Amino acid sequence: MSVVPTQTEAMADYTLEPEIVSQLQKCTNSDYWVGIDVGGTNTRIALLYGTDTDYILVKKFQSSCVNVLIEGIAAVGSQVLEIYGKSPLAGCLAAAGPIENQNEVIITNYTGEKELSISQLPDEFFPHSCSSFINDLEGTCAGMKALSSEGKLSDYFDCLWGPEDSDAVLHSGNNLVLAMGTGLGTALLVGKNNDHFVLPMEAGHIFVTPLGSTSPNFKDDNELISFISNKLYNGEHCIEFEDICSGRGLVNVYEWLMSKKNEEPEDGIDAAEIVRRGLDEGGCSTCLEALDIHYLMLMRNAQTLAVQLQVKAVFVAGDNQVNNFQHVRQLVPQLKETFLNHVKKDWIDNTYVYSQTSSYNFNLLGALYTAFQVHPRHTWIH
Repeated sequence: MSVVPTQTEAMADYTLEPEIVSQLQKCTNSDYWVGIDVGGTNTRIALLYGTDTDYILVKKFQSSCVNVLIEGIAAVGSQVLEIYGKSPLAGCLAAAGPIENQNEVIITNYTGEKELSISQLPDEFFPHSCSSFINDLEGTCAGMKALSSEGKLSDYFDCLWGPEDSDAVLHSGNNLVLAMGTGLGTALLVGKNNDHFVLPMEAGHIFVTPLGSTSPNFKDDNELISFISNKLYNGEHCIEFEDICSGRGLVNVYEWLMSKKNEEPEDGIDAAEIVRRGLDEGGCSTCLEALDIHYLMLMRNAQTLAVQLQVKAVFVAGDNQVNNFQHVRQLVPQLKETFLNHVKKDWIDNTYVYSQTSSYNFNLLGALYTAFQVHPRHTWIH
């Protein structure tokens, strides 16, 4: 009978692959920077090196608690240091969760120990004085900024609508980035003096804006909001956009639709299964309706922020967006109508809306780009 290893045992091998060692040995005369992307189950460590911005994905390992994460970074770092014989110029770690002073994070999508301080990481491989933590959507934005500077953002985003057909670029002024996943990530890329800086936000926690009383969806909308408010807050508070625009939010909508039909929702069904059933040919109409409401509510969030922040462009990012893009494209007439349904419609008439179409690890590139900005040795050309 085979024995299933524990998490720590299963993750214990952090040995670099021979081809990675060979690549690193060719770069030992170069300065280098460290980028770390911490996901809910996988961590990726990459090195940026040399006189351009090619990078090496050094190691990917599983971790869902801080102790394993620290162990893995230390083990990988010691091997890199042995090859290079010197420390990196700077490092950056991107993770989901609130960041304190750029050196502490609570990794919200971990199932085990969540709190990490920069002092727990090896100073030789992640220099404490010139390294930082950023949250995952900051990483996404920094990665988008890097690609936009190279004219490559349109390789990963398509224009859903705008005043004219346009390749995806970061516009001067405010660019809103939204990403639905475990929660609703929101951030602003603010253009100023031919550059952009990242402003992380928590705008997924804004209360949902109500529809007008003569809207054809007014009754259903109120019932949906009340259903979720009763489920989550005992009816004491309005719901947040994230209560619909997230994985758990999609489940909330599905449960409401089932209650309207006086049917019990399937026990244990999750967002991925709802999407699969909704998009399958001849699939579940209730699941498809839940997915549509999920995206239409995202446009109401985008609308609220676009009006308040005078946004020039909205970027809807994330792997879920990539996976659902064909359906999103079919929904464009309803999405656009929802976005523009505002008393200040003329303020957002010329706003571009882009959707991610191809997968890319923006977080890892963003971590490397952020580290690079601390001690740049050349112009960023990826």
